[in-house]
Amino acid sequence: MKKLTAAILCIIMVLSLVSGVAYATDEETISVTLRFDAAVVAEDMDTLYSDMLAAGIIDVETTNLPPDITVSVPKGSSVKAVIEEAQKERAFTIEGLSENYITQVGFVGSDVLKNLVSIPVGDYMSGNVFSSAGWSFSLDGEPLTSGIDAATVGNDGAVIEGRFGLYTGWDENWNAINYDRNFLKSYAELKELAEQTVNTDNFSEEQKQKLSAEKAEGLALLSEIYNEACLNDEVSALLREAHPTFKTSGGMWIGYIEKKGEALYGANSPTEEIESANSELSSSITPTVESVLANKERIAKLLSNIAGAYTEKSSYWEVMDMGAYKKYAPETDKVLSETAMKAFVKESIAEIAETDTDRDLTKAILALTAAGKDATKLYKANSTTPINAIEKLDNAEQSTSAWSAPYTLAVYNREEYANREKETALVKALLSSQDDENGAWDEFGTIDTTANAIAGLAFYMDDEDEEVKTKVNEAIEK
Repeated sequence: MKKLTAAILCIIMVLSLVSGVAYATDEETISVTLRFDAAVVAEDMDTLYSDMLAAGIIDVETTNLPPDITVSVPKGSSVKAVIEEAQKERAFTIEGLSENYITQVGFVGSDVLKNLVSIPVGDYMSGNVFSSAGWSFSLDGEPLTSGIDAATVGNDGAVIEGRFGLYTGWDENWNAINYDRNFLKSYAELKELAEQTVNTDNFSEEQKQKLSAEKAEGLALLSEIYNEACLNDEVSALLREAHPTFKTSGGMWIGYIEKKGEALYGANSPTEEIESANSELSSSITPTVESVLANKERIAKLLSNIAGAYTEKSSYWEVMDMGAYKKYAPETDKVLSETAMKAFVKESIAEIAETDTDRDLTKAILALTAAGKDATKLYKANSTTPINAIEKLDNAEQSTSAWSAPYTLAVYNREEYANREKETALVKALLSSQDDENGAWDEFGTIDTTANAIAGLAFYMDDEDEEVKTKVNEAIEK
C-alpha cells in the first residue's frame, strides 16, 4: 500500500512539473522599451554628470541616465516589473522603486539637483517653480493614470518613458501644464528649422532674402538663450571651487528656469518669443503654391525616377509608395515586378497569420490594399482557408497612440473595411490627447507627431461633427 501511495505521489509530482513547464513555455512574452528623459535639466547631460562626479556632488556608484533599454517580459506585466527587469539588465541608479514612487534615476533627482540652484527642488510647500519637480511616466505616449505597480503593459513594442520635469503647473481643471517642456520643445523646433538646408530653387529673390533674414534672427535668438542658460553666480562659484574645470556653462536649463521663474511662459516670455520666430521661419521655408505648381514637370520626373528604383522592392512602405504612384500616374510602366509582388504578398500573409498586434496588421493591410489585394480574403500557400485581416484587426487591442491610431483609421476609412464604432473611439482618443494650449500632439517630437495625428483625423474633416475640423485647424494655426 505504501508503495502504491508513493507511486501515485510520484505521478502527481511529474504531471505537475510537466504542467508547469508547459505553462512557462506557453506564456506570451512581449518586447518593451524603457527610456528616460531629463532634457529639461541641461542640454549636455553627459558633461553635467562628469562635472558633478568630479566636484564630489555625486559618488562613483551613482550612474548616469541609462540609454534606452529593451526587455522581454510576460504580457500584462506592470510598469514596475518592466523597470525592475531593465534594472537587472543594465544596472543603473534608481530610488523609490520599491515604494512605487520613483524619486531618482541615474543622477537625476531632487536631492541631487538642489546643488545646482538656490531654491528648493521638489519641495511642494516651497511654492516656487521647482516645487513640483520630479519623475512622471507614460506608456505609448499616454500618461499613466495609476501607479507603476498597477499600470500594465499589453502591446508588443510598447514604450515606457520616464520624464523628469522641473516646472509643472495646473490649470483651473487640474490639468498639468509642463512649462519647461513646452519651452524646450519650442527651442528644439526652432533649432531644427534654423539649421536645416532648404532647397530654394523655386523661391523668388524676395523669398530667398526673407528666408535668410528669418534664419539669421532665429539662430541669434537661440544663441542668446543658450548663453544665458547658466547657473547663477553663487552656485557656479561653489561648484568651480570644488571642481575648477567645471564645464557646464551654456544650455543649463535648470539655471535658466530658476532665473526666469514664472516669466518663462506666457505673454512676452522667452517661450512666446521662440514660438513667434518658429512661425515666421516656417512661413519663409514653405514656398508658395504657385511656385510648386510651376514645376510640375520636374516633380513628375522626380517621382518617376523614385518609382523606377522601387520596382524590385517588397517592403510595406515601398509597396504603399508604388500604389500611391500608380494613382498619381495611371499610365506608368514603373510597377512592382512579378517577383517582388509575389514575395511581398507571401511575407505579408504569413505575418498577418501569425500576429495579433494592430501595428503589424495595419501596415500589412494598407500595403496589400495599395497593391490591389482584398485584405478580407487572404490565402497562405497551399491553403484553401481564407484569412480575414480586417477581422483580426477588429479583435486586436488597438493603441490610441498618435503613432498607431492614424494607421488604423486609414484602414477603416476604406468603405469595404469600415468599422464606425472603432473609428469613433480612436478619433475621440486622438482628440483628447491634443495639447489644448498649443494645439499639438507630442509623443516623440511635436512636428512629426502632430503631422501624423492630422493625417489620421483628416479623413473625418467633413463629418457633421465639427470638432475634428476645429481641432485640426487649431493644430495648424497655433
